[in-house]
Amino acid sequence: MARKLLLTNAKLLTPAWLVESASHRLEWFKLDWPLSNRNIGRGHGFRSTHNERQRLETLVDQIALPSGAPYRDVVLVVCRVLGPREKLWDPDSVGRGNAKELIDAMAACGWIEDDGPKHVRHVAYLQHNQRPRPLRNSTIVQVWEGCGYTEVLI
Repeated sequence: MARKLLLTNAKLLTPAWLVESASHRLEWFKLDWPLSNRNIGRGHGFRSTHNERQRLETLVDQIALPSGAPYRDVVLVVCRVLGPREKLWDPDSVGRGNAKELIDAMAACGWIEDDGPKHVRHVAYLQHNQRPRPLRNSTIVQVWEGCGYTEVLI
């Protein structure tokens, strides 16, 4: 049900510059796990980020790897779907918090070769406030081919 709903709302969850480029979506998945803002900062401790990454690895590892994985040369789109009584964040806050741990978990579980710039050309962060019931309070990750990315920005 969620996959069908996502595909019908694909334009809402995908940046226009990516759709208009030569890229095409390779894969996507939904996690029943909300992005956090961490407006208080990360601090100097390693334990909380390590524990968060381990929890995320457990969630991402449960999703079947697609046949083309690990992907190389990709653009990632990470979409925060708001839950009940949640508000939109400032655009620069969406990529903060635990989004890094999510991408690290994708690399550790074999979705992407590595999270460095050689394999991940760009990460776009979106928010979706339409709140379709099966997607509420979740995170949707789309993996796009990165070949057309440079041409879009020039």
